[in-house]
Amino acid sequence: MQKHNDRTSFYSHKRFPRQDGLRFVRMDAKVVLDVLGHQPGRGAYLLKEEVPFVLKEHAFGRAFHCAVSPF
Repeated sequence: MQKHNDRTSFYSHKRFPRQDGLRFVRMDAKVVLDVLGHQPGRGAYLLKEEVPFVLKEHAFGRAFHCAVSPF
């Protein structure tokens, strides 16, 4: 049974509690870290330790289904 606060990483597809991860949002053509978790737009969740791998492999474009530049 799924807990209501579980999220899934778009990179590794691992499930984790909301407080263990980060939410990123696409705004225009940029990816922005959503610190409070309330920014409008498509959000993508990621485990904190996966950030360097995602940046190296340019995986934000796959998560948001378009060409984006991180930060």
